[in-house]
Amino acid sequence: MEVLPNELLFECFSYLDALHIFYAFDGLNSRFSMLIRSIPLYLDFGYISTQEFYKICLNLITNERIKEQIYSLKIINQNQFHRQIVESANHIDGFVHLRSLSLNDANGYSDPQWNVNFSNLPELHCFHTTSFPVPSELPISQMRILTLPTISDYYGSFEKFSSITNLTVSRIFVGAICDLLKYASKLRFLHWIGGFHQYNSFIKRKHISNSLKQLTIETFEGDFAVIVQLLECTPYLTTLTLIDYEDEQLFSVHKWQSLIDLSLKNLLNFNLSCTYMDENHSSRTEEIFRQFQADFWIKSHLWYTGCMLFEEYSIIYTIPYIKRDFQWRSYPYMYSNEIIDRRNLLTDVKKLEISTDFMIHQCPYYFPNLTTIEIDNCDLTKEYCELLRTNVNLTNLIDLHIGSNCKIEDTQVFLELLKQSPCISSLSIECKTLSTLLDINDQLCEYLSKRIKKLTLISTKECTYIDEQNLTNNKFWQIFACIEQFRCDIRKRQSIQFLFESLSNLSYIIIHLKNDTISYSTSYLQDIASELGIKIHSNAMICAYSHILHVWINR
Repeated sequence: MEVLPNELLFECFSYLDALHIFYAFDGLNSRFSMLIRSIPLYLDFGYISTQEFYKICLNLITNERIKEQIYSLKIINQNQFHRQIVESANHIDGFVHLRSLSLNDANGYSDPQWNVNFSNLPELHCFHTTSFPVPSELPISQMRILTLPTISDYYGSFEKFSSITNLTVSRIFVGAICDLLKYASKLRFLHWIGGFHQYNSFIKRKHISNSLKQLTIETFEGDFAVIVQLLECTPYLTTLTLIDYEDEQLFSVHKWQSLIDLSLKNLLNFNLSCTYMDENHSSRTEEIFRQFQADFWIKSHLWYTGCMLFEEYSIIYTIPYIKRDFQWRSYPYMYSNEIIDRRNLLTDVKKLEISTDFMIHQCPYYFPNLTTIEIDNCDLTKEYCELLRTNVNLTNLIDLHIGSNCKIEDTQVFLELLKQSPCISSLSIECKTLSTLLDINDQLCEYLSKRIKKLTLISTKECTYIDEQNLTNNKFWQIFACIEQFRCDIRKRQSIQFLFESLSNLSYIIIHLKNDTISYSTSYLQDIASELGIKIHSNAMICAYSHILHVWINR
């Protein structure tokens, strides 16, 4: 790379996160050290998974000179390294060129908050958070791109949104949206999440938006008349997306056709993906599909749809399928236009759940970009895996979930499945099944030891892996000695100390406690940490059948 001109190197660096840039090039030589200190940096906490990355990140956000290079900062409070940074350097100030800031807690807890001095972020125009509370000092009028969990705090002062061009929000009434459109004169993209369940909330005042071009409505349930009033305010829409939409007729195709004809004359793209869980909706969903085959949809606009009728639910969708997850539970009745090439139907799907036997209910679709797959209710045979490979590109797979009703009789077949998925680093499996596999195939043990960094053990009545009987199973703990994240059920809190001592790379663990009280277990955790000379941070949740502890570990 040293022979490349600076201009080309700058182009290469623009595709990399700041952590990886400094990890690879800082100190390599004087030229690279100087170059990486003269480029815009984009820092994402999601990449902080090791102590080394933690130290690099802490240096980046505390070095006054480097802070001036940071243009984008994505902060997520998800592991012990993130928490250390939150606790030791939680003041966002001095980022004079910061343009985009994301503050999110992946687990939804009210953990230590960052102290953001917005007055010293003069170039900030993009802000994202899905966590509460929203910073009260957030300068809305300075923003251009905004994601908030709610805008209820701004009712009566929507004039602050006059510069917003892209807004994602939930927990807002449709009437408030129309009030917002009056003031958000530059708004071009609106994503409304969280649905709407108030059937009689009609719009009192209509404000026509001349700027809004793209609208996504996610999880809507209400009267079609409310949607009519909203879309009458947005006549210049070019793209409309409906995700899990339901009106009083599930989907009123004829009414939608009239609405588009009358109020959305500029509409170019119509995207739809709706799942109806009631099995009694199947006949209605089939009828909706037939109505979508009218010339208005097919010939005038080239908007093609498909329909799947499973035993438990039904799906109606436009092509290509727009959601990122897909469930295959049984062989459905499928309907789609014959001229459509189904090979590219599911290119956006990242997560696939298979809860039926592929050998019986073969899937006619191909999933080229999966990162997560869940397999259950089957025999994982050689024939099954061969059939699976005809439907799934395994090369990008990261997470593999083997359900408790999935039988693995041939360990070599399972090993071959793993080898054909070179990116896999996360495994979820029933603990008794895993124990049997480890006892049979040493080659599988070696492969799991090298590849798996995140392990979830599914417990059953027959086997809760972390108990007195298997704490002495040295083979298991040797195989998974390098895992960094672990989830399991335990019967006694004393097993926690064994886990901390045996898993030296462990940085995050989720523990389901069957008996102990949360307050007693939390206190016990702190005693263990002091005894072992480690620092921990824990959060507790009380569920119906167990207590759940989230523990972040800093050694």
